[in-house]
Amino acid sequence: KMRLEFQKSTQEQDLKYKELETNFKSVAQKLEDAQRRIEQGSQQLQGEAAELLIEEYIQSEYLSDEVKEVPKGVNGADCLHIVKDNFGNICGSILYESKRTKEFNKEWLDKLKLDSIAAKSDIAVLITKTMPKDKEKTHFKEGILICTFNEFKGVLAVLRESIINAYKLKNA
Repeated sequence: KMRLEFQKSTQEQDLKYKELETNFKSVAQKLEDAQRRIEQGSQQLQGEAAELLIEEYIQSEYLSDEVKEVPKGVNGADCLHIVKDNFGNICGSILYESKRTKEFNKEWLDKLKLDSIAAKSDIAVLITKTMPKDKEKTHFKEGILICTFNEFKGVLAVLRESIINAYKLKNA
């Protein structure tokens, strides 16, 4: 009789242990899922913050120009900058894509080239936190101008002026 009670007690403990173990695994999985969602949301927010910074700078610095934001969920780069001269003539456009990641991804260039063709932009600029390992400064790669966030404002000023000057020469 004692052995039977001991077996019954052991079985109950085993069941409780299994129940707790299953519960723990479930909670651990939910915690992992929540952490992943938080990180993903954080990356999206960082990306959106970079986009807004670019758009707001262009709008505040070049009042006659237009910025067309690419809506969320729609294929395309972050925004299209329509460059205008002092008379309001459309001189050309610059397509921007921003990335705030730890690693540079060469596939961004292929996507931005396609986006640039679709948007019919004169030039495409990739603004990135992390430059390619082979070049740490502003440069062209596969027809795309790549620069850091720190270099962006200077790059923009030069590109914009070049687009306006090319327009003037073409229409002189």
